[in-house]
Amino acid sequence: YVRAVRRFFSWLEIEGMIESSPAKRLELPPLPDEPPKSINLTDVQKMLTAAEESPRDYALLLFFADTGARVGGVAGLTWEDVSLDKGCATVREKGHGGKHKARTVYFGTQTTTALVRQREQTGEAGSVFPGQRGKALTEFGIYQALKRIAERAKIKGRWNPHSFRHS
Repeated sequence: YVRAVRRFFSWLEIEGMIESSPAKRLELPPLPDEPPKSINLTDVQKMLTAAEESPRDYALLLFFADTGARVGGVAGLTWEDVSLDKGCATVREKGHGGKHKARTVYFGTQTTTALVRQREQTGEAGSVFPGQRGKALTEFGIYQALKRIAERAKIKGRWNPHSFRHS
């Protein structure tokens, strides 16, 4: 916000609306030291190749890659939340301040195809990404599934669910 305030007062000064910007004394916040911790796109492709034999894991990876959804929103996803014909889903995630929000995320045709294949495996009721006992994968279960895929793909870099949000 400091940058925006400084820029606004600078503009007022340039336009002659004020004599001098009071925001010049404001210190700029430091820039981040590192870029966001994202997964390498080559690693995403390796993970997709490693997950091809599992409709659930393949669809899960594509859903993360396309939507940038948080792991909590994906864990709670049901088929009622997904509109395959529109290429979107409603995820319920924890937002800023710990409040839960519902938001619509969009995905492409490759993810749609993978979700259709996944639905053929699970049926049209219940969780989109079930575990071995048929109940929804938990956040930890999703983490474990991605960990197994990353190990099979021999990924050395980042692969956790949150790294997909930054890619």
